[in-house]
Amino acid sequence: MNRFRDLTLEEISAKCTDKEIAKYIASMPPLPEGITVCKFLAIFLYSARKAQFKFNSELAREGDKRRLSTYELADKEHKLYKDGEYAYRLTVYKLVVGVSVDKKDIQPVLVDA
Repeated sequence: MNRFRDLTLEEISAKCTDKEIAKYIASMPPLPEGITVCKFLAIFLYSARKAQFKFNSELAREGDKRRLSTYELADKEHKLYKDGEYAYRLTVYKLVVGVSVDKKDIQPVLVDA
């Protein structure tokens, strides 16, 4: 499965269109040994999804009818792929956000339950 190398934080920072975020990415310490950017992002988004469940439960307990709907469940293809000694299935992580027409404002999505 490791036929290709992943992007680095430096490569991402160099192409980031937001100067403040580019500066933040550039200041991040290197990822731990064996953790690629894609692995970090997949685990990050999965964790955000779990945190969203808790957040929405708290909203419900408070009587708020809205729900945060930004961090969606990952879509998993059921077909197994083999690459040498590895077997895996493709997983697509999805982030749903509201983006202004000028692309300067990006917000989480709140929906009525």
